[in-house]
Amino acid sequence: MKRFVAVAFTALCLVAGAAQAAEPTAPAAAEAAPSPKAVALTRRYLAAMHMKESFRPMMDSMMSGMLAQQAKSYPGLTPEQGAAVSAAVKEAFDESLNAGLLDKMMEAMVPSMARVFSEDELQALVDFYESPKGQAVIAKMPEFGRVAGLEMGKFVPEMQADLQKRVQQKLSALHDKEK
Repeated sequence: MKRFVAVAFTALCLVAGAAQAAEPTAPAAAEAAPSPKAVALTRRYLAAMHMKESFRPMMDSMMSGMLAQQAKSYPGLTPEQGAAVSAAVKEAFDESLNAGLLDKMMEAMVPSMARVFSEDELQALVDFYESPKGQAVIAKMPEFGRVAGLEMGKFVPEMQADLQKRVQQKLSALHDKEK
């Protein structure tokens, strides 16, 4: 049971770390605030993109891949325990997103995007994504996000193995350097 709880906690930390990495950092004090027009255009763009609806399937797919990989790293779990851990973490993650986290993430993007893109660029984005062709593209994004997330998830084991190897090499080099 202790292993089961440890796996659940580790999986939750993994998901929380991924969500934290997705949150933008505060702008430097020297950055000028975006214009009210740029902010309004950014909000229109995000609304036209149905950003939350498009973002959610991709996050779900990526999280499923991360949870599956995490469960494999604890071979002592029964399949039922692994499924229970995955279900509990996914449910908690969904609750967190539904409790406003996703809204906060979307709102945090507004000033950053409004600073990075010019008003003309934002207007072009709004013009396209509010058009029928733009909306047709957006309608396909949830399916694309789901499929892309599944495809990206296939690289998680390779990425983890490569990262682990590289970190071990660097730590060994540091250890050798200290001798």
